Order: sequence, then structure tokens, then C-alpha cells
Amino acid sequence: MRGRRERELESLSQSEGSLGATIRSWRRYREMTVTELAIRAGFGKNGRGYISKIEHQHIKHLGEDALVAIAHALDLVQEDLQQSRLPAPRESYAPGKEALDHAIAGCKAWLKVYQQDDMLLDRARMHLKLAELYWERRKRAEQQDERDTLLESALASIEQVLPVFREKAPDSYQEAQGLHTLIEREQYRKELDDAIAGCKALLSISHQEERPLDWARTHARLAQLYRDRASHAEQAEERPGWLEKALQSIDQALPLFRGHAPVSYTQAQHMRGEVIAAREETLRSPF
Repeated sequence: MRGRRERELESLSQSEGSLGATIRSWRRYREMTVTELAIRAGFGKNGRGYISKIEHQHIKHLGEDALVAIAHALDLVQEDLQQSRLPAPRESYAPGKEALDHAIAGCKAWLKVYQQDDMLLDRARMHLKLAELYWERRKRAEQQDERDTLLESALASIEQVLPVFREKAPDSYQEAQGLHTLIEREQYRKELDDAIAGCKALLSISHQEERPLDWARTHARLAQLYRDRASHAEQAEERPGWLEKALQSIDQALPLFRGHAPVSYTQAQHMRGEVIAAREETLRSPF
């Protein structure tokens, strides 16, 4: 059986380990940057490195004066931080297009004003917020051209963030990398959709009788695109439809390959088998 002192030491260790996460949660809840918290706590602008080390648990033991100062800056009492009391979750709120546009303009204005090299981390955090805003704004865009532009802007913003976070804020890097992955997947889906549209446009002006092999190869490329699009579908229930289109395109190509391009015929037959297997597996799986 563990003694009282052992339990107290374990509790203290757990409290110290979660102190940085608690401070970070409250700072974000108060919508403050690391620099703003450092200044409000009386550490000055250069104190942002000290705050960052606390949040990432590189500094685990704080003096009482520092703890009180940080708590006061966050509009808390010392015990809130010591006992790892986290902010209550905010009510769900979905901002409209106008509110998002104003927020985007505000972030861009801030980035235009503060271009100093000694504010790289703060600028990276603002670029992350801007990427999140572009990503959210894209969901509310009605025209495809606008969605494409917002997607490109989100990707450009998040790519400004990653090199800085990788070096200076490893925990934030993981968060940013998650958003980057989402944006890249959406970008790849867009590229697949563009390529599909291009192949269909090519087929609309081509004639099977004039250049049968070129016509068949275009169908084979279209089948590959449909199969890849099925693999990157946002919703599982979309996959059978994409795979069915892939199968239809392969079946357009096979008769022409059989008589004129035996290697391409073998490759197309192999793809057909893979598409059928993927479709059957998708149909068996619950969505």
C-alpha cells in the first residue's frame, strides 16, 4: 500500500506535467498569442520563449510569483492552474460568409503590419488561423471557381506555417500538419476531377473510327482516374459509383485493345479485375 507522501508526490508530478497544457488551453480560450500572454504577465515581449517552454513542458517547475502572474494575465486564480481546471467548451457556432470574410481580412492586415523576423512564431500562428478561415470559408462558397481559389489560399497559408512550427513549436506542428493533410487531400480530389473532365472533353471531340487505339487509351486513362477518385472519395457511399464508372470505361477499351494492343489488353484486364474486387468489397462493407 502506498503511503500518503507517495500519493502527494504522484499528484504533484501529474499536476506539473499538465500545467503547460492547462496554460495553453486557457491562452487559446482567451484568444491570446504567446507574446500577448508574456506581455500581460509582465515578462515583456521576449518572455514569449519562456511561456512557450512552459506550454511544451520544457519548464515544469514554476515559482509562485510566475504562476500568479500568468494566472492573473489569463484572468484566473493560481489554484485554477495548479488544479488543471480547463475552460468549458464553447458553444458550437458556425460563422457566416460575411463574418469569415471580415476575419480573413483582419488576419491579412495583421500580417501586412507585422513583418519582423523576430515575430516568426506569431506570424506562423496567424497564418495557421488564416488557413483555417480559408478552409471554413470554402465550405460556404457557391461557385467552383471561388472554392478553388479559397483552397489554393488555404494551402499557401498552411505551407507558410510548417517550417516555422517544425523548428520552434513541435506540438503546434502536429496540429498544423493535420490541417495540411486535409487540404492536400482536397487539392488532390480537385486535380482528379479536373483530369476526369479533361478526358471526357477529349472523348467528346474524338472519333473511335478514326483513331481507335487513342480512343481506347483515353478510356483506359479515364478508368484509372475513376478508380483513384473512388479511393479518395469523401464519403464511403460514393465509392461504388466511381468504381462503376471505372468499369464502364475499361469495357469501352477492352474490345479495341484485344485486336490491336495485346499488352494494353492484358493491363486493362488486370485493372478490370482489381476494380471488380474493389467494388465488391465496397458493397459488402457497411457505410
